[in-house]
Amino acid sequence: MTAHKEVFPLLFDRMHSHSSSFRRKIHQLGSLAIAFAAITTGAQVMTATADPGRLRAEIVYRDGFIIEKDDISNPSMRFESAVGRQSLDFSQIKRIVFGSEELENGFVETVAGDRWAAELNMRFLERRFSIYRDDEEDGIAAARVVFHREHPAVLPKTLQTQVTLNDGSIINVDGSRTILQMQHEYGTWPVPLASADAFSFAGDGESLLAAAWFRGEYLFLRGIVKDTTLTMYDRFGNTLDIPLRQVEKIVTQRPLTAVAGANTTNWRPHETALLRMRNERDDRATIIGATVWSLETAHGKLNIPSPLVKRVALDSDTRQTMVDTVCNERFVGKLDSGMLREWADDGKKAIRTFTSTAFEYLDYQRTTVNPSSDALTWRMVSGDVFYGRFVSPDITVEGQRRRGGDTVSSADIVSVTPHEETGVWTLETSKGQQLTLHSRERSVNVLLLVNGRQITLPWDAVESVRSTPIAELPPSISLPPGRNISRDAVYVEGNEFSMGRLRGDGMPNEAPPVTVRVASFIMDATPVTRAQFAAFVRDTNYRTDAEERGAAHHWSNPGFPQRDADPVVFVSWADAARFCNWRSRQAGLEPVYEFPRRNGTVITHRDRNGFRLPTETEWEYAARAGGRDIIYPWGDENDPETLAESANFQHSITDTVWPWTTPVKTYPPNALGLYDMAGNVWEWCEDWYYDQAYQTILRMQRFNPLVLADSVPELIHRVMRGGSFANAADMLRCASRGHGLPQRSANRVGFRTVRNAPTN
Repeated sequence: MTAHKEVFPLLFDRMHSHSSSFRRKIHQLGSLAIAFAAITTGAQVMTATADPGRLRAEIVYRDGFIIEKDDISNPSMRFESAVGRQSLDFSQIKRIVFGSEELENGFVETVAGDRWAAELNMRFLERRFSIYRDDEEDGIAAARVVFHREHPAVLPKTLQTQVTLNDGSIINVDGSRTILQMQHEYGTWPVPLASADAFSFAGDGESLLAAAWFRGEYLFLRGIVKDTTLTMYDRFGNTLDIPLRQVEKIVTQRPLTAVAGANTTNWRPHETALLRMRNERDDRATIIGATVWSLETAHGKLNIPSPLVKRVALDSDTRQTMVDTVCNERFVGKLDSGMLREWADDGKKAIRTFTSTAFEYLDYQRTTVNPSSDALTWRMVSGDVFYGRFVSPDITVEGQRRRGGDTVSSADIVSVTPHEETGVWTLETSKGQQLTLHSRERSVNVLLLVNGRQITLPWDAVESVRSTPIAELPPSISLPPGRNISRDAVYVEGNEFSMGRLRGDGMPNEAPPVTVRVASFIMDATPVTRAQFAAFVRDTNYRTDAEERGAAHHWSNPGFPQRDADPVVFVSWADAARFCNWRSRQAGLEPVYEFPRRNGTVITHRDRNGFRLPTETEWEYAARAGGRDIIYPWGDENDPETLAESANFQHSITDTVWPWTTPVKTYPPNALGLYDMAGNVWEWCEDWYYDQAYQTILRMQRFNPLVLADSVPELIHRVMRGGSFANAADMLRCASRGHGLPQRSANRVGFRTVRNAPTN
């Protein structure tokens, strides 16, 4: 069998030389099955489309004689290939070239780029076309037949996977629905066909040695496969049963940017990573063997080879796993138990194996890889975010002329935004069109760029689709029950709790405590940072209220040194609300705040899915780590040392290195994973401030209470919570309340954002 030598010469020789010993290890597994299989999903088979229109043929003979045939009906032709009889319509064929002395065998070339080596019978085609040459001499035969379509073929947007056969045939197939099972010493790797740059094969006898190559990272997976048949689909939807021994190589044109100048001497089956086991406190550098991560997600099972993974983190409370890819994508689900190998420092010997559920954190320390420019960012209700392409060339939208709707090219779509109030999805095209997704479009087929797999997504599971790169979107959010594993935002599950001062001393406005109930919501893990606010200003040329007034100090010049990771200060309530709207648009969500054209009250649409400021009730519920009866976000401890180690405030320990704001996450989070809920900066809330709110309003609104501008006459302040670096410890209590004029700002006031949790 011809191997993939011209691409990986040195590694192939090494792989072949070790194949015997590797087989012996596999066969020691006894009765364990050795298999190579093609697994297909129920996803739709997308085929080349578009009516060819008028089809004509040009028959060129070797003596230069040409016959043209117009308006050919669309019959099919059959021919024998190395993998069996094939049948193609003439509209699918680009040209037919017949064998000659120079070209031993002929070939059939399709509009999809296939090149089938085949023995062809010209007489059969002449009869099919009713061609008769009166002056034909013996020995003069046709050289080729060229077909011309009036309309070009439209091919589905799957990754281009090429299968090269031993006879020189090159077949472009849809590899998005095929998984190769590669057996190794400790189990089986399910490798998506389109996830690897190439597959090569070696060996004789009952089994073959296969390698999956990942050129971007110089990594490969190696395993034993059995001589079986690979079932795939060509670009026309035809089923192909290809004996593996007829395959020379399989290569996929990956959409991810590869590392230039790959040298075959650098290929290896393992790599260095940071690892933290569940019973260990610290990360440590080690050498981990390449593997395939199998994750059961809300969209089905995903198999992602480790060369495409950036980090894997396990949440010990929820048993959910977060997988971040090299493209900054995030998938959350249940990780299949598998075996990982840890190698000695020299990379020559595996020193131990452990299950994939025995570790807490694994970081491959990879650099980010940029996907192709035509990739869209898909953000799901489940919190997953990934790059994908529409598989179908057209999407049906509501039509003005036809009852059945019109179609728009999926290549022109730049965003899809749901509207919860109306239950419809709006599509925006690169031409500036605003279209409505047709009501019969209940699901969509999407090609995942990270592993080349095709999945079917219900539209009501899609939160937004954008052309914005993931790195420029707000942080991804995952929604397992309980504590969230995301480091950027936290899912806070709603419940009933007692709000206000429950015990100890405090201010009159904190009493009497009242029992209320909040719905689930999603809260930023930290206050909005200076870097995040700077991105908003750069994108919109926004000027804060302080800048508009000509104040000497404002967010970019607060009067003291700040780092990018410090919370932004000198933002008014209105500045914060406008940031929320911008962030919502960046994520393809519905902006919550409606600003009047002239001076007037800002309207808040709390039922929308965009970012907003937390209500006072939500803020206190989150600070109490889900409504617990605690004094401070970390608990009840108030000795000077504990206080100084828990928050940034004016304490009695004078050797602090933080006279002003501190970078977010400097101090430990509370039990929900929320940072800086006490000290550092005050945080704006949605409510208007009323000193007797607990005595009146909240007792009438027990579910998601909110103090509105017209709840009580002449309310002029908005609520602030949390205390700041300039306050004493009393203001760090969960029950402490602050307030300020919404159009004003200060060097100790910032904010964080929340969102409504999805209901499905």
